[in-house]
Parts: sequence; C-alpha cells; structure tokens
Amino acid sequence: MPDGYQTILGEHGELAGALVKASATSNLWTEIEAQTAVKDTRTVELALKVAAQMKAGEDWCRRVVVPRLATSEPPPVQRAAARALGRAGWSWAVEPLLGTLTNALESATNDRRSVIWSAATALGEIGSATAVPPM
Repeated sequence: MPDGYQTILGEHGELAGALVKASATSNLWTEIEAQTAVKDTRTVELALKVAAQMKAGEDWCRRVVVPRLATSEPPPVQRAAARALGRAGWSWAVEPLLGTLTNALESATNDRRSVIWSAATALGEIGSATAVPPM
C-alpha cells in the first residue's frame, strides 16, 4: 500500500494492517467495504477517505458510500462520504448530495456546518449545473 494511505490511516494500525493484507490478496475493496460497516465512527471515516483517495468506482460508491450520507450517520462519516462522491462528471451523485445538504441545513446539530461544507464542496467538484438552482 502506498505510503500516503498509511499517513491517512494514522494511528489506526489495525485498519492499515487489514488493508495491506487485503491488497496483497486482491480483496482490497471488499476489506474497505467491511471497514465501512463497523461501529467505530473513526474507522468508517478513514475507510471512506481511503476509498476517495483510491478513486473508488461508481458502482462501489453507489452501493457503499451513498448510504453513509444518511442523517442517522455521524457527521464525520457524512463528511467523508460526501467528499468521496465529489468527482468531476459524477452527475449521478448530485441528487444524494443535495439531499445531504438539505438535511444538514435543516438539522440542529453542532456539526451541521461541516456537513454542509463537505456536501457543497463535493457538488462544486462534480461541476454539474443542475446543482446550482437548489443551492
């Protein structure tokens, strides 16, 4: 695994070890997906960041990342999911990101601004004009 990903994972050696092992056996995306399903918020957040850095494919993101935008998810997970979807040309991600943006605007949580910023940034990176009117 490239050094940059070890840096992203920081002190989460267990996650880093699992990903290194998985990359050696071609099960990397399966292992990252498994890490997004654990209960530890920081592990899920880091797994989504790794997926974003590694440019996870559209199908994988639709299946694994989009559900992490749900309002039931902690804000750090929502932020990481939004960032993972912010890729030029991914117009399919506009609708779920606008939903996240709307939900965060209506939310009373303290972390809502960071979710708003992440969703808005991702929408800007997508570059779709369809996101402008609702914003």
